[in-house]
Amino acid sequence: MTIAEIKDLLEHGHEIEFNFNGKEYSFTFGSVEGKRFVAFCEFYKPDIEFETVDEILAAEYDGFKIADVIESLSDEDIYIF
Repeated sequence: MTIAEIKDLLEHGHEIEFNFNGKEYSFTFGSVEGKRFVAFCEFYKPDIEFETVDEILAAEYDGFKIADVIESLSDEDIYIF
């Protein structure tokens, strides 16, 4: 999957789950005091939160750059809600 495809899905409010190296990860959304954010985490682990999709895609999590992982995934690895 390309970064542009994931970015478009997230910017249109889709939550996304995917498998990578035998673990499950997700992008979700939340709001605190009226400020919306996008969050990323491994299932049942603490998340990281950013205000923009670009920021979260550029971030590192658990030793990997999120954008690099996204580009390595096939469509079968990704679940879109």
